[in-house]
Amino acid sequence: MTKSIKSIFFLIIFSGTIISSCDYDNFPMDEKSCAFSKAIDSTYTVGEKSESIGNFGDSKLVVFQNEVYIVATLAGALNVKKNNDSSSSFKLTNPIIQSNWLAVIEDNGSILCVTASFTDKSLRLYKIDMQSLNVNLLTTLHQYDEQLLIDPTLIKVEDTYLITYTQIKGNINNGDTLRPNGHYEVILMESNDLINWKKVSSIVSESTNIEDGFIYFDGEKNSLFFLYEEEVFDKKNSSIKIKKSNDRGEIWGESITLLNASADQEPAAIFNCNEKNYLFYSSDLDDVGTSYYGAKGYISSFSNLNFTPEQINVSLRLDDSIVLYDVILNNNKLHFLANRLSTNNSNVLVHYTFE
Repeated sequence: MTKSIKSIFFLIIFSGTIISSCDYDNFPMDEKSCAFSKAIDSTYTVGEKSESIGNFGDSKLVVFQNEVYIVATLAGALNVKKNNDSSSSFKLTNPIIQSNWLAVIEDNGSILCVTASFTDKSLRLYKIDMQSLNVNLLTTLHQYDEQLLIDPTLIKVEDTYLITYTQIKGNINNGDTLRPNGHYEVILMESNDLINWKKVSSIVSESTNIEDGFIYFDGEKNSLFFLYEEEVFDKKNSSIKIKKSNDRGEIWGESITLLNASADQEPAAIFNCNEKNYLFYSSDLDDVGTSYYGAKGYISSFSNLNFTPEQINVSLRLDDSIVLYDVILNNNKLHFLANRLSTNNSNVLVHYTFE
């Protein structure tokens, strides 16, 4: 299912040394080996927890000038908030940008943000000035009438920008077993100037719900990977799969199933560290059939060579009733972003600190 719900929105920061694949040379081996094992062995220390109330949709974390920011879809519009500034609130961009799904990266002193919107039925790329929150439209990749575009992703590999999005024709998020599913196709686009884009390939094309895509580049393997959720019916059991391309996205291999469809599972991110892959996701595994309302945060580890499972469905000890949106690394800390469903529509802003 797509991540667009009325919820309590919260950020949790776990302290500890975390290393991405590009930072290996900067840390000794013992720190590299224990970084993600702290999360999977539940030996981390929770440093902060802050909450905001609102009608949030898809939301992401981004590092800008060594600070973590939240870029959120709030009431169908793009909002920005600096994470560690307790006195600030979410602020709209100028002009207001309609958004239901988004992806963000830092690039040359600005933030690039690709959005997909129910309201204006478009897929657009913007540049955000993080001081003024003024926004410049760089290009409209797609404008559509009948089909829906969701779940954009955005990365930069050397001098090339890559965007993926999921195109849906027919029934959207079908939860009715008596109705046919729509057709979902994940498209990969590339550009060298952010203005002119061309289609590279179709990554996934299925008559099942394909959602929550996550693209990343592994420099050591010189390969692209695409992580995604596949479910036959909305809010039912779903699998988490991954695909690999050895030629920068021209041709994709067969999908590898990381987690079987034993629960409703929403992938947030995957990282490679010390010859292992660490998958972060939310799942109603402990109360199958409750979907978001019974979901918790989990981590699983897989071998680096062929994604053979090693430790599976280890609880992250986050709150119940959450959807894990994003996971990033910054300043040796692991940041989680999630939506927690509110059953009583409470309007209380809460900040927690744990030692």
